[in-house]
Amino acid sequence: MSRRILLGAALLLALSGCTTGSPSAAPSPTSTLPVPGAACPAYSAAGKVIRFGHGLGGVVVGTGTTGVVLAHEADADLCYWAAVAFELRDKGYRVLAFDFNGNGSSELTARPYEEDVAEAVQLLRGEGAATVALVGASMGGTSVLVAATRLTPKPVAVVSLSAPFAFGPVGQSVLNVADKLTMPVLYLCGTGDARFAEAAQQMSDATTASTDRKLALVADNAHGARLINPNTNALARKAFFEFLAAHAPA
Repeated sequence: MSRRILLGAALLLALSGCTTGSPSAAPSPTSTLPVPGAACPAYSAAGKVIRFGHGLGGVVVGTGTTGVVLAHEADADLCYWAAVAFELRDKGYRVLAFDFNGNGSSELTARPYEEDVAEAVQLLRGEGAATVALVGASMGGTSVLVAATRLTPKPVAVVSLSAPFAFGPVGQSVLNVADKLTMPVLYLCGTGDARFAEAAQQMSDATTASTDRKLALVADNAHGARLINPNTNALARKAFFEFLAAHAPA
């Protein structure tokens, strides 16, 4: 997890003898944090660049009343979702891709990642989403699964792509809370992504209260959003978009 440092500017006045004149005004504090979506300018230019919650950065695209929160994997940022976000926007969704705290454009607060997801949902509802679905890749998948057990109102659907059942900055193991996932949940993973496919099976087995629990293991070794990007795995993409259309229609 990358650490970001906020830099402030201090004015040093050196007085000697009878120096005259007015001192210069201190410059305003500046930040080394990049602009949200700076690494994907076409994506950020197509949407609304925002800062929200506890120093989080994100980009909203689309104007629909059904919202989708996109939570990225480790060593990535919101730009990781650009292609999928455009597809969802074109299908009529209002989409928020954001950077977890300490990643990309977001300040490091050391808050559990599921709290970042909760703030992303609150932001998207404030932007006009009446219902919200959560989609997370790898650590983002772990984060949205745990967050979904705590949110009120609940998300209408949750999608986990190649997620482990536990990840350090997430406050709980999914296996400890999976029985509280009452909404439809899709666990999607490539069989070649072996330990994550095993985790998907374990989490699916523990998700006993879901109104529609699905486990989709496809023949692929791609990880996270790479499973559902355009021109990738047709079966994975079909499972993903059909699940959203069924449970979180635009």
